[in-house]
Parts: sequence; structure tokens; C-alpha cells
Amino acid sequence: MGFFDQESIAPSLPPVSVTEKHLPCVLLLDTSGSMSGAPIAALNEGVARFKETALRDVQAVKSVESAIVTFHSTATINTGFAPIGELNVPLFEADGATSMGAGIRFALDLIEERKNIYKQIGTPYYRAWIFMITDGEPTDEWRQAAARLKEEHSQKKIVFFAIGVGNYNREILSQVSPDGRILEMTNLDFASLFEWLSSSLSETSRSKPGDKLALPPVPGNVIVIET
Repeated sequence: MGFFDQESIAPSLPPVSVTEKHLPCVLLLDTSGSMSGAPIAALNEGVARFKETALRDVQAVKSVESAIVTFHSTATINTGFAPIGELNVPLFEADGATSMGAGIRFALDLIEERKNIYKQIGTPYYRAWIFMITDGEPTDEWRQAAARLKEEHSQKKIVFFAIGVGNYNREILSQVSPDGRILEMTNLDFASLFEWLSSSLSETSRSKPGDKLALPPVPGNVIVIET
């Protein structure tokens, strides 16, 4: 793949089980300067709640793996893939610009790397999830990353959620989102959003091939926008 440099990589941890079907999820988080103050504090609370909620579910503990990528003036892999019970949740700080294109590429490369590990050790896996939150618009080149995202989505390699907060750019985010769908937050209650994500991953981790999966309803502070 060749995209990572050595300083960008936070090492991944091995899967909990070789035989358990794994569900990889990348939290792709905007930590640019516009997230300073209440938004970044709420985001820290929300990600902590994500892990806390997932740990209550036995199947999620066995199946769900997560990695954390942040984007600001650069993109950073804060945490490589780890079983949810071993996920190291950092304390995020807000600063800099909004390198969303780089963040998307990091997320996709991380997933490809993780899938290669699954294949090498014979571990089955679900389609990977990317859960992106942003309150602005990209300040780097994002169109090529969005095109790659759409291609991998069309090939059913990933599930992508685009979450817009505050003064995010709806027009650009709808172009980044492979299906044009945006989850728009009406306040900063990230805790409810991440509880929903955890519950949705838990439901998916219980599903079998051919199941018609119905995710839980989005929380009351989230509006689904079809563009």
C-alpha cells in the first residue's frame, strides 16, 4: 500500500480469537481547531462511552475490533486495530486544519491491512465499518479519497457513516458519503451517538449470512439526511 510512514502507525493488536468472526470499525474523527472547547470535550466523553457500552455485550467483546484515526492539520493513527476490550482510548485535543482526505486514506489502508491479517490466519470477518465525524470541511485534497471510498463501498467492502456536527459543509459531506446519506447531529450529545454505534455493531456481530439486518433507530438528536 505504501501510504503510511513509520511515525504515523500505532501498532495493532492480534485478534482475540482465530475462529470468531470479526467486525472491524474505524472511528475517523475530526479534531481540527473548530472542535475546540465543548465539542472536543463531548467527543472524548462519547468515545469513552463507546468502549464502555461495547464491553457490556459478550458477543461484541469477542467480535468487534476498533481503530482510531484523527484528522487535523495531518492525519494520525491514534490507535491501531485492537479488540474492543483492549482499545486504548486517548484524550483528544483540538487544533489545526481539516485533513479529511488523508484521514479517509488512512482508514481505508488500515482496513485493508487488517483484512490481510484475517486472511493470513484464517479468521472470518464482516464488512468493515468507518464512522466519520466532522464539523467542518476538508482543507486537503479529498476527491480522490472520496472516489476510492465510493468504489470500495460499491464493492461491498465497507460500510460508511458520515456524521455532520455544527457548521459542517453539507454539500461536500454528501459527496464524500458513498450513498449521499448524512447523519446530522442537532447537539453535542456524542455519548448517545456512540451508544447507538456500539449497539449497532453488537447487532451486526450476531448476524448470520443472509440475515436481514435492522439497526437500532438513530438517537433523537440525529437527523438522517438523504442527498
